[in-house]
Amino acid sequence: MQTFHFDPVSGEYLYACNAFADPLASQRAGEAVFLQPRNATFTAPPEEKTGTARIWDGHAWCYVPDHRGKTVWQSYSVSMEIKQLGDIPEGWSLERPEAPALSVEERLAILENAVQQHLDMTAQSLGYDSSYSCLSYLSSSDSRWKHEAQAFNLWRDSVWQKCHALLEDFTSGKIHELSAEELIALLPEISWQEG
Repeated sequence: MQTFHFDPVSGEYLYACNAFADPLASQRAGEAVFLQPRNATFTAPPEEKTGTARIWDGHAWCYVPDHRGKTVWQSYSVSMEIKQLGDIPEGWSLERPEAPALSVEERLAILENAVQQHLDMTAQSLGYDSSYSCLSYLSSSDSRWKHEAQAFNLWRDSVWQKCHALLEDFTSGKIHELSAEELIALLPEISWQEG
């Protein structure tokens, strides 16, 4: 005889083990009488079924949807991981919705932000905190720092000039698609060499 144990809160099937006979009840009945532990039943659960969990409802085993560990979406940017048994909550989906279309202004802001990050990362490659930190050395008494700031300043101006020309082509329709990566690749490269 086996007992089939389930979670005391969710009722989810956990494991099976051999039941223990009650010596006194068995002696009185003249046959083996088995003890039924708490949160267990003598009724065997049904076969496993993909995408479900087996739950003891107090009277019988039943299948309940099991989406635990899956990500569900309420909108393109709002998601959560399922941690409980049961149906997917109303208003949520396993499929991520399409991204909302961005306005031209939003796309331009994303591209300009990418250019600013490119400037900052270039300054950081020489040990400055940001492009503004590098430019603060334009009047430095240290010739190396002053030169780096001057080179960076000239490059920054050429970067933004090229960037705005490309963005104008984009908004006018001369360029139909322009990703941040494509924009950065079209910008001039910096030269730190004294010329």
